[in-house]
This record gives sequence, C-alpha cells and structure tokens, in this order.
Amino acid sequence: MTVTKNGYSKFVVLRSEDYDFMVQEQAKARLMARIAVAERERTAGMARDAFEALDDLEAKYGL
Repeated sequence: MTVTKNGYSKFVVLRSEDYDFMVQEQAKARLMARIAVAERERTAGMARDAFEALDDLEAKYGL
C-alpha cells in the first residue's frame, strides 16, 4: 500500500516478510558488488596475500 500526499508518494506499507526479503536481497547485492570489485582488483594484481599483509602490520606496529 502506498500513502500519498498531494499526489506524491510519502510512505509505503509492506508485510514484514516482504520487507525482510527486500533487506536480504539488498545485502546480497552489496556483497556481490564488493566481490566483483575484489575480483577485478585481484585480476589487476592489486591484491596482497593476507598473511603477508598481517606480517607487515605486525612489523610496522611492533605487535
């Protein structure tokens, strides 16, 4: 259901199940977009091995 004011949409009423599904789908879309960026960075050689990065951090900050 859409609530309007002066002919313009102001609020949308959804079933809680529909809202939860919508939120989950948005989260999946954000995750997939981030994975795509990470894959492009890896392919372009911009990625680093996690263990090497952790070793560098430990050395830099004396951990």
